Amino acid sequence: MLTITFSYSTALGISPILFDHGFTFHDDHYRKTLTSAPVDIVFKHHNAKQLLLLTCEENVSFSCCKELYYLIDELAHDLSAKIDDKEALMGYDQRGEPAYLYHGFPRWATYIDKARQHSMEGTQVEIWQHHNRLARGVLVNCPGDENTSYTLITSEGEQTFYGDLLTVYPTLKGQ
Repeated sequence: MLTITFSYSTALGISPILFDHGFTFHDDHYRKTLTSAPVDIVFKHHNAKQLLLLTCEENVSFSCCKELYYLIDELAHDLSAKIDDKEALMGYDQRGEPAYLYHGFPRWATYIDKARQHSMEGTQVEIWQHHNRLARGVLVNCPGDENTSYTLITSEGEQTFYGDLLTVYPTLKGQ
């Protein structure tokens, strides 16, 4: 189980903030289902200590991890909370440093995403920007730096796509 502790100091109360983020109250806890997958996250409130304990199943997808990171970041800000995520180790980044669901997550996510993209080189992919498919073809290369560009061999020849909001998805060759 992934566990994250929020030590909050907001004077506004936690219920309105959690409700604004899509949580509902059930008996003794707040619950929300992620939009990226049918995964529930639960907040238990310890009022006397001003603590919120977030729990989530351990085996969640990479997209769920991203959604959780952004949710935690927003809630930390809205609740004026300090985050303890030592019980939510995700892995290690490129430098071998531990990365947790909140602390160190951006470095780890970039490392994992680049590794995923490099592993798709030579395979059939689609390049998307927002909800628009830009191209389908064989991925020739992807960047090793901060500038995002992808080169594909398409039915029109070799094409390179640039942008920081591009997403690469593998496809089946027959599609």
